[in-house]
Amino acid sequence: MNVYNTHFANIDFFEEKSLMVHTWRSSSSFLNEDYYKEELTNLYNEFIKYRPSKMLYDDRTLIYRISPDLQHWTNENVTAKMVAQGFEKIAVVMSPDIFALVAVESMVEEEHKLATATRFFSDMQEAKTWLGVS
Repeated sequence: MNVYNTHFANIDFFEEKSLMVHTWRSSSSFLNEDYYKEELTNLYNEFIKYRPSKMLYDDRTLIYRISPDLQHWTNENVTAKMVAQGFEKIAVVMSPDIFALVAVESMVEEEHKLATATRFFSDMQEAKTWLGVS
């Protein structure tokens, strides 16, 4: 079920799988810091509303370059709070954009300090299999 939809991102929730899927759109190249924070705040709000145990980030079309300050903001204001609520697993299907890739990997390194099972994938089906939702 689609629970959130903007020009920049889409969020679906699959109750039977306790799975939330966050998908960036190619228009993410037009994001700025304020829009990025708004999108991630809305993601957190949807997470609180539906309480999934698994998260799938589809970053294949993420083009926005996330600065180190925004990486820190994301970990502090979104990821740490989500992990504290009981995430089991996070799968990230990576962007081919090297700058987006490095930024996401840096954020996940911080997540590992929070003891969350997180893995990167280049293939959507492999990510779903690892999450146990294929």
